[in-house]
Parts: sequence; C-alpha cells; structure tokens
Amino acid sequence: MGIRGARGKTTTARYGSDNPAEFCATTNVGDLDYSEQHPGDSGVNRACRDGYAFTSPVGSFPPNQFGLYDMLGNVMDWNEELLERQL
Repeated sequence: MGIRGARGKTTTARYGSDNPAEFCATTNVGDLDYSEQHPGDSGVNRACRDGYAFTSPVGSFPPNQFGLYDMLGNVMDWNEELLERQL
C-alpha cells in the first residue's frame, strides 16, 4: 500500500490536509510543542500544536480513510527508506 495507503485515497500529500496549520489534527509533527524544546530547529511547523513535543502514543490521532492509524511520521519514513533501498 505504501504512500497511497498513508494518504488514504486523498489527492493531497497528507491524508488530513496540506495546510501546515491543520497537520497537528492528524499527525505528530515537529510543531510548537517541539519548538519549545528545540528553539533553534528551523524545520519546525510553527503553525499548530499536537500536544506532544516528541513521540505520541499509538492511536493518538484519527485514522485515515482506510482506517489505518499513525501512517504519517515515522511509519511513512520507514516505508520511504525501504523504497529508496529498492530503487
């Protein structure tokens, strides 16, 4: 399923939204909570808070349209890494 499974039938890059202010509703991202711990990190989404500075418990965010949980973040990174190895 890979990236298509992670996106869950959407046409956007992420299953929730492509708007950075909305990322925190569907996934644990480097956000304002993280930024408070690492203020010098320039790759942080400062548009929202997901409630977790680092990792979040499994199932903390709603599933995508396929009913799959936690498909963004680390799971997506693992799949992407495996795909890069195969190419």
